[in-house]
Amino acid sequence: MPTEERFNSNLYKLLSNTTGTNPAAYSYADGSGAVLYIQSTITGFIQEFPAFLTDFSQTFQSNWSTEEVYGRNDPIATFQGTKRTISLGFDLPAGSLADATDNLNRCSNLIRMMYPGYHKTTKTYDHMLKDNENPIGGTYLTSEQGAKFDEFGVMISEKREADTGNVIGKSPLVKITFGNLIKSGANDEGLLGWIGSLSWKPNLEMGMFVAAQGEFYPKVISLSFDFNVLHQTELGQDKGKTTGTVNGWLAGSTTNKFPFK
Repeated sequence: MPTEERFNSNLYKLLSNTTGTNPAAYSYADGSGAVLYIQSTITGFIQEFPAFLTDFSQTFQSNWSTEEVYGRNDPIATFQGTKRTISLGFDLPAGSLADATDNLNRCSNLIRMMYPGYHKTTKTYDHMLKDNENPIGGTYLTSEQGAKFDEFGVMISEKREADTGNVIGKSPLVKITFGNLIKSGANDEGLLGWIGSLSWKPNLEMGMFVAAQGEFYPKVISLSFDFNVLHQTELGQDKGKTTGTVNGWLAGSTTNKFPFK
């Protein structure tokens, strides 16, 4: 996805090179290229899934504002924008306990991508040194560094920092790629957007592996989510093109196959 050299002829071998996990599923992904890539824009981490699709649809909703006017049969309509959403469902099968453990870890990584990025905040304050207490920075602190001294040159206080909590620094946006059906038209970085709703469901009819008492790993996990696309380029028809041209697309040849590639 991002700047890593992952989108090349050896792309799908990343899955089958994972030692001891899901050899059958990864062989399928290697042979067909049916690999779903989801990347966190907060950490840059990429999670791959051998995607056995169970549901896949895309919706393009054209939004208009309308006004009813006296004497007109039809309202006056003003275009506002086009919204794109993708619904995706797929199964993760496991042929062994190791496979099931790996699948559950992959699901955990995906679920964590739905939470925001935080960063710590601090405040600076004057700390009065107690008897026989050494300053954090040592006795080399100077008044310019916030230290204060008594009339005998003994340090009596210093500047210190304290954590004041975490604040949200980044929204949990992700980038998604699946073959030529989910991909950015202008580049290979994947579609940018956010997951609005994610469903994680084990197939109970297929049973579970029991690693130990109280440790269960589903043999098949069904995942589905709705993805809200954020358009990163100007998309639209070029009204200056010759009438009847098929590829009269504003963004030019790089996206003239939109929404596919």
